[in-house]
Amino acid sequence: MSISGNNFFSYKRPDSHRIVEVVSDPKALVEYRDWATRHMGIGANFPFKGKGQRVGVLDTGCDIHQIDLEGQVTGANFITGNKETPAWRDQNSHGTFCVGEIVAKENGMGVVGVAPQATAFSARVLYGDEREQWRGDVDGDISNAVLACIKENCGVISMSLGGPGASNSLRDALERAVDAGIIPVAAAGNERLDGSPYASYPACYPTVISVAAANKSDMPAWFSTMGTADKPGKPEIAVASLEYYWGCAPGLTAYQKMIGTSQSTPMIAAVALLWREARAKLALEGKLAFPTGPAVLSEFRVWLQRVAKDTNKNGWDPELGYGVLLLNPSDMPSA
Repeated sequence: MSISGNNFFSYKRPDSHRIVEVVSDPKALVEYRDWATRHMGIGANFPFKGKGQRVGVLDTGCDIHQIDLEGQVTGANFITGNKETPAWRDQNSHGTFCVGEIVAKENGMGVVGVAPQATAFSARVLYGDEREQWRGDVDGDISNAVLACIKENCGVISMSLGGPGASNSLRDALERAVDAGIIPVAAAGNERLDGSPYASYPACYPTVISVAAANKSDMPAWFSTMGTADKPGKPEIAVASLEYYWGCAPGLTAYQKMIGTSQSTPMIAAVALLWREARAKLALEGKLAFPTGPAVLSEFRVWLQRVAKDTNKNGWDPELGYGVLLLNPSDMPSA
């Protein structure tokens, strides 16, 4: 198993080894369908499901007709000059997997997302192949997608992508999103074997929650990019590897396995939806006002640091951030 070395212009998809299979009977995945959610502590009886929440997923598109995603997802294209029909379709499978981790329905088949009652806005910003090498303003395309998420009333933005260069346009777009009360989440990257620390954007922006990966034993994953001591916000939180977890792929009943910080990121994005749902419930009951503007991100960030489990007993460290996300229902916001 090896980390993919695909360079997409200035961007790398932070994923790795994948196995794509077409499953004729989605019920056959019952053994693995909720491995990740169960490992995180978010089982079928978890009190929040993402009801009333919406996430923007910036990636390679999505097959919105996949059996677990039908009716949950809308799609749009932000790749300048893309003339494919439909332009938001996913030819790579990376985006479909990430969307499914968040909103795949509880339909007794296939896989289950962390926030199965939420909806998703799939913003296609990458082809996911060699065409990225000659593309123009990738940062501009991603920036436009971020701004579209504001108009789409997304409460969270999930970005399983990254590159070594900072961008003024993307930084500004993310600041506008945070001002609008959105929680941006991005992958720390899979560059550990290339040398650490490695700065990956948008994960390195202070307006973004940076997500690392842990292995199935909740220790640092061998591929997950390390942060630096003078930038304690990178990484901030880790999620167990999805090596043994099936996810959605393009096709009515297609599924695949993936592993990487790309797969950890949507899990945190989905938990952000659950957090928003819990806070909205408290506000509706008159127990605790819902934060506004940048306070949404800052309060979610403080909550993450509080509930993260310090599995390697290091406090904050450059491998797992503040720890691994392993939840109990009592960890959710309460009055």
